Amino acid sequence: MADKAKQSTLQVVIENKYLVMLVNGSLWELPESEIKAIEETLVKFRIIIAAAFRMHDEELKVRRDINGADHLNSLEYFRKPRESKGNTLLDDLQM
Repeated sequence: MADKAKQSTLQVVIENKYLVMLVNGSLWELPESEIKAIEETLVKFRIIIAAAFRMHDEELKVRRDINGADHLNSLEYFRKPRESKGNTLLDDLQM
């Protein structure tokens, strides 16, 4: 058998339909070793998706910093930017 080119995690998840298996429950009918291998692949997939979300949020923030806060109004951050609680260490140290 010829060596198959190494597939990316994203390709493996899509081609093997791991998310479909997870949602419809057919994943749990597999042997434990296969479930463990799929779980490891899905963890890598989650890390990749989280990085993509962070990149989107950072780029949106940069675009809004450059073009104004009302730029690309129809787009939202995947993660809402944190807001200051108002009470900081500096406030506690003021005399």
